[in-house]
Amino acid sequence: MSSRELALNIEQRYPEPADQSESTALSLDFFTEKSSYSPFSLTSDHNRIIGCIDPRDPIDVAPGDHKVVIQTAGGAAGEGVDASIYDSIINDFKPSDIESAIERDKHVRGITVLGAHHDCKFIGGMPSVLNEMHNPSNFTIDSAAKWANYFNQPKTFGRHIRRVMEAAGVQLDYIQEKDRLHDLVEHIDSLRPDHSNVKRLIGENTAKVYVVNLHPHVGLDRNAKPANPVTASAIQGYHDSLAASLGDIIESHNIERRERQVRVTSMILRAAATRTVLTRGNSDTTFIEVTPSKTGLEFSEDK
Repeated sequence: MSSRELALNIEQRYPEPADQSESTALSLDFFTEKSSYSPFSLTSDHNRIIGCIDPRDPIDVAPGDHKVVIQTAGGAAGEGVDASIYDSIINDFKPSDIESAIERDKHVRGITVLGAHHDCKFIGGMPSVLNEMHNPSNFTIDSAAKWANYFNQPKTFGRHIRRVMEAAGVQLDYIQEKDRLHDLVEHIDSLRPDHSNVKRLIGENTAKVYVVNLHPHVGLDRNAKPANPVTASAIQGYHDSLAASLGDIIESHNIERRERQVRVTSMILRAAATRTVLTRGNSDTTFIEVTPSKTGLEFSEDK
């Protein structure tokens, strides 16, 4: 059975619950429970895994076998945006090919497997995200500045933000002219034939919860969801492992200092811009921040 046939089979057996308010309540309970978070997993060859923030579960993974991955907007595509923005900046703001940027990133970092999934809102909405990065709203700027301060990166952020914004505009014009985003998932898949790094996901994206995780060592543990598949599919929330994503870049010894600083800036701005784009017009979205403390995880609503 193909992965697509498997997806249809599972969706028919376990349809999405119709009650959005119940789904949101279940999701808020789940994402504000300490047991919903665990240390990050490694692949069998001891690589870290970076995936997307999509709220849906992978379709070909049995309950209990989910990897705890570092999540960033777009997964490999999001990391590719940051890498291509850096490439554009160092080449006097000429456009940069995102596929080549992702491939270069694979060789630069070496010990991180970048993932993606079909029907990705980040990839489909990349022009909107790049536009928000190029001309950010107050919500985006305020969020990015707050996170830059939280991670002790205000000088780096302030030094590079204008160039990152300009390069995002260059990349926006380039991808709109090129119009090859529909091939991006297949390209990402081809880069790691040794790993099943591209997934299909169960059901529809109905998330009304958006979580930004500021703990560097733990991520969303999908294995902590209830065994009932209908209840599990009802629990949805975007989850951005912002601290861990930044840590992966900062700790990579193969990335030169300037690129590291530009990509830290781009990642923070991309996280803020993506949150703005995905929740714009959804006044019923609840924003949660997860922070570390001496007593474990703490949860607060981000107003």
